[in-house]
Amino acid sequence: MEWIRPMLNSLGEYPLWFVVLCTGLVAGGLIQLVVKLLKWALIVAIAVVLLVALGVVFLHGFS
Repeated sequence: MEWIRPMLNSLGEYPLWFVVLCTGLVAGGLIQLVVKLLKWALIVAIAVVLLVALGVVFLHGFS
């Protein structure tokens, strides 16, 4: 964890509001990225389930 200390020391030169604002923007961007990835994963999972269901129906008929 020694590699974090120089980065935190350099942040001391900036106003606190600026550091908090930038941290919030980065955190918000990361959260938005994770939500988008989860959304796409859900869409892909639903598409796979529908394709498998259609494949089962067409391979085994409608009986």
